[in-house]
Amino acid sequence: MILIVNVPISFSSLKKDLGRAIETDQLSLYYQPQIDMKHRYIVGIEGLVRWNHPNYGLIPPSSFIPMAEENGLIVQLGLWVMREGCRANHRFAARGLPPLFISINISPNQLNSPAFLEDLYRVIQETGVDPQFLELEITESMELERVDQVSRKLREVRNLGIRIAIDDFGAGLSNYHRMHQLPIDRLKLDRSLIRNIHTDDNQRFIVSAIILLANRRGIDVIAEGVEHAEQEKVLLELGCSVAQGFYYGQPMTCSQWEQYYSHHLGLNLFVI
Repeated sequence: MILIVNVPISFSSLKKDLGRAIETDQLSLYYQPQIDMKHRYIVGIEGLVRWNHPNYGLIPPSSFIPMAEENGLIVQLGLWVMREGCRANHRFAARGLPPLFISINISPNQLNSPAFLEDLYRVIQETGVDPQFLELEITESMELERVDQVSRKLREVRNLGIRIAIDDFGAGLSNYHRMHQLPIDRLKLDRSLIRNIHTDDNQRFIVSAIILLANRRGIDVIAEGVEHAEQEKVLLELGCSVAQGFYYGQPMTCSQWEQYYSHHLGLNLFVI
């Protein structure tokens, strides 16, 4: 039993509904900006999946992603997210908006799937997206089968011009070897490291060390979960120049994002 807006809902009931959701356009992507804090402009967006249930309204990913993993729909769901994100980025460019990176999350099961590369190639061809503006995010904590094989897959992905990022970095401090095991372009600092960075010396030390290690390997760093100016100030002092969080914008629908981006083109970014 889980709670959605204080309404108890059967987990098994929602699991059955999820399969229909993928097939009947109940899913949508929301877009959250990624900001160059130093120069005050938008450098990218992350596509975040949402489920608009016909009876229960918006259901958060934290509730339905585990369901998708449990009932074997996670690869199908991940493919939908990838395709929709690529379509959206191509659509934004077709409407005259300057191109941006779009970050898409992929699951361990999706990455470990034998059809992963074939699915990716097909999505690129179907949507017409420019691969150089696509970034795939894998979570730091994901359990990867056959790391060498996954590394080879990711190298093929990078050969297409697609960037690879590790999401939630620093949430699992035992997994720093991911930085060395996999061909990656960017680390996304977990929000748990950012929350008290303006008051917690330990968090500042950890973030500073991660940034130093990443810089030595030529890896970019982005901070997730920035909610106020004090956090931004410390991150800039530590050498992190790109961030994402409510301080810059909530996740937005496609039309809201187009309005947001259009409004800020050619202007300095002001928090709204």
